[in-house]
Amino acid sequence: MVTLFGRVVIVILATLQPGNERWTGRAEAPIDGDTLRVRDAAEKLHKVRILGIDAPEEGQPFAAAARDHLARVTKDREVEVAEVGKDGAGRTVARVRMKGNDLALDMLAAGYAWYEKSALDEPALAAEERKARAAARSEEHTSELQSRVDISY
Repeated sequence: MVTLFGRVVIVILATLQPGNERWTGRAEAPIDGDTLRVRDAAEKLHKVRILGIDAPEEGQPFAAAARDHLARVTKDREVEVAEVGKDGAGRTVARVRMKGNDLALDMLAAGYAWYEKSALDEPALAAEERKARAAARSEEHTSELQSRVDISY
């Protein structure tokens, strides 16, 4: 069991690793409900996976709704990217903010994603997911997503 101190140390070390950068860019069309295309100041296009959430993949129920919500919120807007690493698919994994607001929290609050604890132990994300479930956010709320999509951690 990892102690609170251990978690803090892990987070600090992750932010100090070489290659972890903060930058801004313009969001383009999202790939799905948890992955954005972001063009940086040098015009390089990045695939950025939003840290701490998971959303339905193409072919799963509500995938289009999740992707469309992320597009409405971000397309052609400036986002702040705080990289934490790369995933197995080579995507940049990052905390993504827009005007200071965490996009992971937005996707959870809207009911289009669920908290991915295996990626990040973040009480605020877990709390937002619980609030979305309690509010039963329309047909696409989080518990509906999880009951219809095979999720295994």
